[in-house]
Amino acid sequence: RRTASTQKQREKKSRAPHGMAPRYSLAQGGGWLEERRSRRQTLQPNQDLPARRRSSIGASTAAAAAMAAEMEQSGGQADPEAMSNLLLVEGQLRKLPPFQRCAHDFAPTLARFTQVQSHPTGSVVIAEGEPSESMFIVLRGTLHCTIEGHSLMRISAGEYVGETNLFGLEAASKVSVTSMSSTTLIEVNRRGFMEALRSHPLEEAAFAPLFHMCRSRARLSEGTLKNPCFMLQGLHEQALQLVDHFVVERIHFPGETIVREGEETHALYIVV
Repeated sequence: RRTASTQKQREKKSRAPHGMAPRYSLAQGGGWLEERRSRRQTLQPNQDLPARRRSSIGASTAAAAAMAAEMEQSGGQADPEAMSNLLLVEGQLRKLPPFQRCAHDFAPTLARFTQVQSHPTGSVVIAEGEPSESMFIVLRGTLHCTIEGHSLMRISAGEYVGETNLFGLEAASKVSVTSMSSTTLIEVNRRGFMEALRSHPLEEAAFAPLFHMCRSRARLSEGTLKNPCFMLQGLHEQALQLVDHFVVERIHFPGETIVREGEETHALYIVV
């Protein structure tokens, strides 16, 4: 079913089976993080984060300056390579849909709680079924996501995977993530993310509805085992279980493109 674009059209939560990256989406109904459910009940919208302009030079060096200050207090010297990596991470975080609407000084704070990892070709970043609270952002290289050896999607530089684990929608990774080449990743874990939010109350309030929604995990089987979507209605229960097994949950954020016009895709997106 396709509908024309209107002012009320919103990004939605979606799930898709084997083929490409399915996605949960968040609606933006005058607010930032708000879910619109398929039965057309909408959560109370939150106020948009106020724009806070800062000097781009000052903001981009905030994390590095803080690191240098800490090193001086401890009697050591700041590592130029570490400071360079910190600025690189900070810039990458600002480009990602989950953090694009955050205040300009949030990225430097969050960058200090991240970890940069290097993986050789064929390295398993995270195994299927492994407990995880981290999101992985690709700086260089490519990741391959599989379920039981079946190829699902590839994650390239500038893209990310594991946001469902970061926000608590899933307690374990549903996919195996393997590096297809020499790969550099940024790991954002939940503990560090929550620590960064504590010093940014506006961002903490904006992300609160998302964390609340993810904790329930009540709709992980919607569209397949529960209330099957139109295309799956009439299938035997065993067939539905097989489809549900290969469904991968993702979270999309306001303004994020799910599928581009003219782009080849083999995915079915189930809006829940």
